[in-house]
Formats: sequence, C-alpha cells, structure tokens
Amino acid sequence: MNIELYKKLQVAICAVSNRTRISMYRNIAVDKNLTDNIYDLKIINKIRKIKDDEVAKLYDIMQNENIKFTSIYDDDYPKVLRYIDDPPAFLFYKGNINVLTNGNDNISIIGSRDCTDYGRRITEVLCQKLSNGYVNTISGGARGIDSLVHKNTLKYDGITISVLGNGLSVCYPPNNKEVFKEIEKKGCIISEFLPNQQPKPYNFPRRNRIISGLCDKLIVVEGGEKSGTSITVDYALNQGKDIYAFPGSIFSPKSTGTNRLIYDGAVPICNFNDIIEKLKIKRKKVKNEYTSSVKKRILQLLDRGPLSINQIIRNSDIDISIIYELLFELQIENEIVLLSGNYYAKID
Repeated sequence: MNIELYKKLQVAICAVSNRTRISMYRNIAVDKNLTDNIYDLKIINKIRKIKDDEVAKLYDIMQNENIKFTSIYDDDYPKVLRYIDDPPAFLFYKGNINVLTNGNDNISIIGSRDCTDYGRRITEVLCQKLSNGYVNTISGGARGIDSLVHKNTLKYDGITISVLGNGLSVCYPPNNKEVFKEIEKKGCIISEFLPNQQPKPYNFPRRNRIISGLCDKLIVVEGGEKSGTSITVDYALNQGKDIYAFPGSIFSPKSTGTNRLIYDGAVPICNFNDIIEKLKIKRKKVKNEYTSSVKKRILQLLDRGPLSINQIIRNSDIDISIIYELLFELQIENEIVLLSGNYYAKID
C-alpha cells in the first residue's frame, strides 16, 4: 500500500463529516498535509488517533475481497457525482466502475420493496427492452423492484450497477449473494460505507442520492406516496433529472406514488413502445438470419389481418422482448403500422 492510499483510507475511517473528508482529499490531491486548512482541534486529533493497524486491517479486507477504492478527486471517481449536492467523498466498489462512462445511457429504476405481480412483470419487460439498447441499469440492491432490476438485466445480458446501503463485505439481502457475484463480473457494485458497515435504516436515504446522481433518467415502477422511492425522486428533481413513471390502479396503494408523480408532471410510460421513443434509447443493431426469419413470421401472421400483441405472441412462440424490438423495427421500415387499441396491421 502506497502512502497516498494509506492517507485516503485513513480519512475514510476517521469519524468526521463528509464535507471535512472532501477537504482532506483535496489536500491529498494537491500534496498538502491532511489537516491543512482544518482548524478544529477535535478533528485534527481524530485523524492523528487513527492507528496503522486500523488502516492495514481495512486494506487487507479490500485485498481479500477484491474491493477497490476511489475518492472524489481520483480519475475513476464518477464525475457526474462531483456536481450533486453533498457528493460522497469516497466510494468502495467491486467490478468495473468505468462502465458508468462506457457511452451507454445510465437509467436508474426504482420501486417498492413489497412489489406486486404488476410491478414484477413491468420490471422484467422493461429490463428486456433496455437490455436491447445501449443502456446501463442502476438500482439499490434491496429486495423487491431493486433486486428484480438487477436479476432481469443480467438475464437479458445487460449491464447493471448496484448502489448499496451497506458495506461491500455484507451481503444484504442475503439471498442476493449470487446476483451480486454476477453483477461484479460485468457491471459494478458501489457503496460509500466502510466494508463491514451493516444496513442501517438511515443509510438508505443517503444511498438514494447516489442512485439518482449517477443516472441520466429515473424510472419509477411502483411506490407508495410516502416511501423510499419518493426520497430518490426528490433527489433526482433537485439534480435536474427527468422522471418517468408507470401508471397503476387507483385501488393499489403501491401505485399511489407513481400516479401522483404523473399528476405532478412525470412522463408516463403507458406502453412499452413508449420506452424507445420517450427515453431516446440508442438501440443495438442486431442483423442476422434469425431476426430476419422472425420478421418474416410476423408478417405472415399479419397477412390474416390486424392482430394484437397478445395474439402475435400466442401464435408465434417468440420471446416477448424480441417481438417488441422487431415490431418497432418493422414500423420504422414501413412494413407494419400500429393501429388504435394496440393492434398491428401489415402495410400493403
């Protein structure tokens, strides 16, 4: 461990405010003493009391568990976070943090922990669609919609980033152990908490500002009017991010939050064709014999007359994510047209 990393970890361990940590990391960046421009003797004494073995223990955990570290003035620190209110002074991460700057759109997806079947289905199809484009999904790693975002993005070979409300040595929720391993291979897991930090209730609101800070756009699948999702939305609004939401039943308490967001001006996603158009997703170009044969099969079905999406699915035995993608392409190519009532018809 070099002296610069030693100092950075020393600051991470020290029980000081986030603002003070940022000042200390600025000192490191310009090769000053840690306590330059800090006039509070209590803070100076705190940093001096950090023992070598405390820093060494943290470093050993990082080495053993393949945990990496970045501070706010480092090159691999996500630049977009530097400009939010109260940016995290440092981040621990597993995987490749540079996926956040790989040219893909970064889209955060959030929702209720106690999600409904409606929310589960929306999340799966949403992740299917986004994984067909140049998109990284971001969520919070918790149970419910968060976990479904990560699982379904991985299922459809997309890239996902998980921002945790606990340290990276703690697996929470415990049944996400394999999911986190898969995220690490292709995406990234991020936390501003020391590796052994347990998932305390007050950690999650702080985590939420990072989820919104990293994204270009925020999508809310489900959520009550007063919930963790509303906290993330407030952060996103303050950060100038566009908010999208799925409308739900007025009888469902899990949809009161999303319906209220739409009433207040969030962009509604009323069908999955909206996703490509409204989010301005850059679509991956997949041209092969299989997609050509699927298009041909869809056109043959439409020879019989207009069909709904459900009728096409029932009669074609084709994966739903592929059908949505190819239906959109066929519309762009002026082969088919979308009629009222979500019926598709062949253009003669």
